[in-house]
Parts: sequence; structure tokens; C-alpha cells
Amino acid sequence: MADLKALGYQFHLFTDTSTGQDCVLYRTTGGYRLEQVNTQPPVPLDGLVTVSPHPAARLTLAEARERFDLEGRPFLFFADSATARGAVLYQRDDGDLGLVTAD
Repeated sequence: MADLKALGYQFHLFTDTSTGQDCVLYRTTGGYRLEQVNTQPPVPLDGLVTVSPHPAARLTLAEARERFDLEGRPFLFFADSATARGAVLYQRDDGDLGLVTAD
């Protein structure tokens, strides 16, 4: 969480070492939110982190781009339908789209 705040990142994509699944952590107005590729009961977290009860949508990159364009959010966390791994499509500072994948 400190990296998000200190470096000004919008999100952090990572693989949870205890579950082996890909997750994204991002800032919200009230703290932080954790989304998982597959929802699992969360480990106890401090009061600043809420956990989404919904698994990441399984999408192709084309489907993710379409959803990203429709929703108008700064980034979209999804599970790549070919690999089942987490990915984040986001708006870069130069206006183009960027893609971060969990490997």
C-alpha cells in the first residue's frame, strides 16, 4: 500500500504468495480495494482494505478493451480468457492504452 501512495500508482497487480492467485490492489476514496481473479475468503486485513466479492471477468484482450472503452474507468482488472491469469488494461499518461500482465 505504501508504494501505491508514495509513487502515485493507480493500482498494483501482484500474485498472492499464500493463494497463488493474481490480485490487484488500488486506492479508493475511503482506503484500498482488493480484487482477485477467483474470490476466496480474505485473510484478515486492516480496516483500510475492502475485498471485492466478485471474481475478475474472464475476457479476451479485445473484450477487455471494449469494456474499458464503455466504462470509462482509468483501468480494468480482468482474467485473460486464454491463460486465466490476471491483467490490467489502463490509460497511460500519453493517452494510449497500456497492459500489465501477471507472469
